[in-house]
Amino acid sequence: MPPMKKIWSLCPFPLIVSIFAVLFTNAAGPYWLAYNNDPAYFYFFNSLYLLDGLPLYPTTHPGLTLDVLGSLTYKFFHPVLSHQDLFLAVVKDPEFYLHAMHYLMVFMYVISLVALGWYAYKKSKDIFFSLLVQSSSLLVLAVPANNGDTILPVMAHVKPETLLVTAVNLLMIGLLKLYWDKNMPSRVPIALYLGCVCALGVFTKYTFILSLALVLFLLRGFAGRCWFLLGFLIVGFIFYNVETDPYHRILVWVKDLVFKSGFTGQMTGKFIEPAEFFPALKALIIQNFFVFLISCLALFVGVLKRDKFLFLISGCVLVQFLMVAKHTNPHYMVPAVGLSGLVMALFYHQFRENIPPRIGGLSIIIFTLFSMGWLGYYAQHLSAKNHAMERYSESLKAKYQDFVICPFYQSSSLVFTLACYTNDMNTYYNKLLYKLYPDYYYYDTNARDFKDFLSTWVPLSKIEAGHKGVLLYGNDMPENIFRPSTLVHKIDHTPQGEALYFVQSQQSPHAGEFLQYSMMLYAQGQYLPALQYGVYAKQLGLPGDIGGYLNQVAARISQMQPNK
Repeated sequence: MPPMKKIWSLCPFPLIVSIFAVLFTNAAGPYWLAYNNDPAYFYFFNSLYLLDGLPLYPTTHPGLTLDVLGSLTYKFFHPVLSHQDLFLAVVKDPEFYLHAMHYLMVFMYVISLVALGWYAYKKSKDIFFSLLVQSSSLLVLAVPANNGDTILPVMAHVKPETLLVTAVNLLMIGLLKLYWDKNMPSRVPIALYLGCVCALGVFTKYTFILSLALVLFLLRGFAGRCWFLLGFLIVGFIFYNVETDPYHRILVWVKDLVFKSGFTGQMTGKFIEPAEFFPALKALIIQNFFVFLISCLALFVGVLKRDKFLFLISGCVLVQFLMVAKHTNPHYMVPAVGLSGLVMALFYHQFRENIPPRIGGLSIIIFTLFSMGWLGYYAQHLSAKNHAMERYSESLKAKYQDFVICPFYQSSSLVFTLACYTNDMNTYYNKLLYKLYPDYYYYDTNARDFKDFLSTWVPLSKIEAGHKGVLLYGNDMPENIFRPSTLVHKIDHTPQGEALYFVQSQQSPHAGEFLQYSMMLYAQGQYLPALQYGVYAKQLGLPGDIGGYLNQVAARISQMQPNK
């Protein structure tokens, strides 16, 4: 057992992670902000679907461990509520539950980081080795959750990678055990442990799949590999029974990821698209240059020293670059970035006798200070942008209180976020939300129409009744994204990429058809249905005054009343 003095010396990195996780979360603002809600609100609703036994979305991510964590969080706060009452309780304050899920994942990561440092010291009896294993946590803190300069880091988000980092730490504990027992056959407990950890990682995100192959190569003996696969299959069986989507869709999606290129494997039938692959690989190397450099050096040393572990682990990190470049996104690098701490420690272990303690300690201090400086800048930049978006969103309510504000694509609005992540996913939940927000409307940029929570088309005249007008609030886009029959005028925009439009008028493409049909019925003497279709045409925003025509039809109906 390491002495307590040594244990305390392993606490700086867990402490730094805890502090910056809180700083980033405060800087990020609410999860309903335009650039924050994806995929946090997917998993917010998925956890509810899981409790109701409904199909999950997105079905192939898979993020099943996060879905389960969210469901347990809801049940912890509401253990006896029925499904409908639980849904209504949770959806009234979604930010509370998302932050609870987030801080629980951060807590799990910090505990696993402490355990990793403790176990590394127990095996190596070298404090510098142990700190190097933990040091990749600073790199993990800086991994963005997506592309863009206003994007949250993974450790401030609610997404599978926020949970995957804990699985990476648990994996490194198992790999350290194998490293120090590398001359003995792999025992049953460690094989089962690694099988369970790899299953947790894979069912959190498929980007963990390389770690599965890595462990199979590093285990010694046929029996050890069999026990590993048994542990993997046991946990895998549990999660496959959690998954409510047909398995063949998951298998088809995985096949597309392997044999196709582009976003989620759907853009091209080619295995690799050079025009996309090589620029993406270059960008990944630039973004993760330190990880790439140390892994290349470690691979070279692993070959020279004939160190199987150093060679395979550093090779796994480098292969992750190639795999992610095929379907690029910076957060897919989380397994590789996490493993880089073990790569650095094993690399150092080869030259331990030649590195003075002072040099090692100084290098750790410089690396830590540099990383903290960058993380501080990242948090400050994120805070300025995101809180400006939040303030702008809130200011619109006071400034335009006599108008109806209809959000659209990438609008910073809590209710709009709820609408986005329930529409086309679950009709039952839409009906419950409609009861909570019966007078809430938004603009669907795909259908290019105004809708309510039931995805029902709503005429502009109904929305603006009793108000000065209707405003559209969302992403700063060209005005041609709106239907040509919807006349809008941009009245405001922000440096954060948001804009406000005034809706001058709207005409549905069916308005003219309804008027023609009304006039045909009028000519046939069917005055009552003619009046109904004429009113429909007016509600659909038909330009011009057709009041005279409607009055004429109404007069005809009145003239016919005495004959009945």
